[in-house]
Amino acid sequence: MDWKSLIQKQVGIEVTDEEVEENMPYAKRKLSHIISREGDLNGERNQPWYLATLLGEIINMERFSQYCRQVSSRIMTEKMKESTQHNIEMLPQTTIIVSQ
Repeated sequence: MDWKSLIQKQVGIEVTDEEVEENMPYAKRKLSHIISREGDLNGERNQPWYLATLLGEIINMERFSQYCRQVSSRIMTEKMKESTQHNIEMLPQTTIIVSQ
């Protein structure tokens, strides 16, 4: 099955082989849970396009989560830099005299 093409057709995004491979187990578990809870909708949920749609949604979710982690990391890094600079500025100014 060409999952990349099917995902692009169903969800409208391009994905990598790695993203498909990494997220397929989760998509299959999610599909199994949906079918056990809601039924297979007269076989519709067992069609490849349905799994491709779930997979595309999961990949989008993972990409957004990664983006949020990166933004958060940048913000925290900047705050740490500002805090460190502030702490340095608050240190008392001292002169060290070394006798010879």
